[in-house]
Amino acid sequence: VHKGGGWLAFVPVDAGEFPFVVRAEKGGLRDTLTVTVSLPNPAGFSFDSLVILPPSLQPSETLSIQAGEVIDLALDGTPGGRAYCIITPGNDTIPMIEDQPRTRPGGRSIFDRTGMDEGEENTSPNERGHYIGSYRVPAGSSGPLGIVYHLGLSPNMPVPSFDRMSSDDSAALSALIKRNPHRAESLLVPVVVVDKRIPSVVELTDSLTTVRTAPGQAYLAIFQPAGVRAEMVGRMGRWLKIKLAETHYGWIPDTAATILPDGTPLGPAAVSSVRTVDGDAYVSILTDISRKVPYRIEERPTENAVAITFYGAVSNTDWIRYDLRDSLVRFMQWSQPQAEVYTLTIHLNESILWGYEARYEAGRFRLDIRKRADGDLTFADLRIVIDPGHAPDPGAIGPTGLAEKDANLAVAMKLKGELEHRGAEVILTRSGAQGLPLSDRPKLAVREKADLFISIHNNALPDGVNPFINNGVSTYFYHPHSEPLARAVQTRLARELGLNDFGLFQANLAVTRPTQYPAILVEGAFMMLPEQEAKLRTDKFQTQLGQAIADGISDFLSGASTSR
Repeated sequence: VHKGGGWLAFVPVDAGEFPFVVRAEKGGLRDTLTVTVSLPNPAGFSFDSLVILPPSLQPSETLSIQAGEVIDLALDGTPGGRAYCIITPGNDTIPMIEDQPRTRPGGRSIFDRTGMDEGEENTSPNERGHYIGSYRVPAGSSGPLGIVYHLGLSPNMPVPSFDRMSSDDSAALSALIKRNPHRAESLLVPVVVVDKRIPSVVELTDSLTTVRTAPGQAYLAIFQPAGVRAEMVGRMGRWLKIKLAETHYGWIPDTAATILPDGTPLGPAAVSSVRTVDGDAYVSILTDISRKVPYRIEERPTENAVAITFYGAVSNTDWIRYDLRDSLVRFMQWSQPQAEVYTLTIHLNESILWGYEARYEAGRFRLDIRKRADGDLTFADLRIVIDPGHAPDPGAIGPTGLAEKDANLAVAMKLKGELEHRGAEVILTRSGAQGLPLSDRPKLAVREKADLFISIHNNALPDGVNPFINNGVSTYFYHPHSEPLARAVQTRLARELGLNDFGLFQANLAVTRPTQYPAILVEGAFMMLPEQEAKLRTDKFQTQLGQAIADGISDFLSGASTSR
């Protein structure tokens, strides 16, 4: 037990009921506390019954797809069986195979600092019973289809053997197989075959739509504005599949778009003239384009360049005009790497990008690239927004009850005082127990024209990762132009606080996603550890943490000043 009263243990547990017995002794006094935790089987099945887990079905919701496309099939269920799908009408039988555990992701977390040992399999004993297959919708198919998943066992089949399979599990599965032949069956999943002779067009209605690589998966293009149109070529549940170009596709939520009437035309947009316009705080790149199309902006720090890719666009760019007052943009060039994909590459004279903002205006696309002050950068040049994370939600809770939101605010106030002492203007997203909604915190920074954004947090780990091995200071960024600031701050934190270096992370977080300024999130200490929670309660450690962040910002400014 730490002298501050905190105590933490990392105990391996299995599925079922697990009693924790805690005994405390001091000065001849004793006390015992028993807490029983009931843990469900992570796989959702046992070996003594035959079951298909409905949440695991892929696809599991109404699917719209074009003839000739492939449907990936998957289910989780009792291991060792024979899985297959029946496609209706026609009753085509599609075999599925049980995937090998070693080929499936899982096991260690990105928060496990030990990584993977050489030759170690990234599996767990609960990864058995995953069945996969595929089905190509025949060319010329029309009308609705249906998928029914089946999983069966036969009395004549041998009892499968799995690594780390207990004798009880083996006996239960053997008894199950010896029963009368039987099978588990899912409900029908409807499939709509889309008639691609009449393109279906959608228009975005949300000004902050994100295009994803697959339903609920990684971000492909962020901040797509209302009015952007694209062809819808499929659907899975509440997700719409859109065609960006001939070999480029993405997914958007159906709440972010409206389906336009059949017959709505959707020809490629024409990109014509491009020009730069110098301003006080930004250099603007104005690109004339005939309609709003999906776009993606890519920072290329090794090339000192920014690239804009327009999907569903063709080049008619015969003119590029440069504003001679502008010293930031060196030159621009366009390319058409494939049909209806247009890329404009903007080469810069500076190696560090400070931020940018993109939007459509009437008849054109506008990219404002932020300029930096001339000469050496100092704190007096900066307006810094500090975000004490959480509130009104408490965030993580330490062993003795310290709420992360309170620790974050205490550190933020120390950092604010340190930055103001060095000459910076500081704005807080909150100064008390009540804070802004998460999505409003970056909006405040944009509205206040922040130069830097620093979000203050303190860490805890999910179950399953050993906090005694995996702990320390960490810093998070998203866009490449925020990486130099994140690296400078993380270096100072690791050097000055006497804690482990938990790592530098590129992370897609709400507060690191905006493009207008360098933005980072700092996890100062692991408050789930008693000794680090105790540190966070002290004025000394709060001050040290604030000073280390400020020192990192100072190092960043020095590097930015010399990189011109």
